[in-house]
Amino acid sequence: MLVGAGRGGGAERREGRAAARTGRHTVTFQALGEFTCVPEFKRKETTFDLHVKGRSGPVARVRKAGVTDSLRPYAVYEGPDLDQAAGWVNAYQAGGAEGGIVGEVQRESRALAEDHLSVSHAGLPALKGRPEGLQTRVTRTFPVNVVAGTIGAGYVLATRYRFSAPGCAGFSVGRKQGVRSAYTVKIRDPRINRLVPLMCVVHIAEQLSGDVRQGLANMTSNPFKT
Repeated sequence: MLVGAGRGGGAERREGRAAARTGRHTVTFQALGEFTCVPEFKRKETTFDLHVKGRSGPVARVRKAGVTDSLRPYAVYEGPDLDQAAGWVNAYQAGGAEGGIVGEVQRESRALAEDHLSVSHAGLPALKGRPEGLQTRVTRTFPVNVVAGTIGAGYVLATRYRFSAPGCAGFSVGRKQGVRSAYTVKIRDPRINRLVPLMCVVHIAEQLSGDVRQGLANMTSNPFKT
């Protein structure tokens, strides 16, 4: 069950502008408009660091103990020392720091048609995630998507989805092309709770694309740990 409306909007934008500082101070997580998620895959820890242009260090961090195959959710942290809880995400749900679910994502596979992603967002209409760009549309269409998955194309090729609904411009999430994965997020509607795009990043990273480092960490981890 989704709880409450997503944070965002004018108050959060003003809060974000007021929170922007130099040095160790960071931009408020819910005020981020466009950012890049850079993952690190290790046997004992998986992280996605959020970066914005003009800043040398991460402005937020998505982290969990263990590899991506671990059943644990990712904790989201913000603040100058990246130690302030902002919520949690996994490949299918996002929740606030208090624990309530604020978003969910599901994959819609269709015969001889492009795969779509469907997002439920607290306080907003259902958002449809459609493949964006020719490369993504082709590689996410059956049977090409089966072949692409078999040969590991998702470990190299770009993937991008645009999420929107009537009356809501939504957001975009994509994987950059290259062997080392990086994910871009662009917020198009200020009402979007930033935890929801992060959930979609994790979904794409774990279910639709990949990274050689991610696979190696999963293979060499202890299979009896969750």
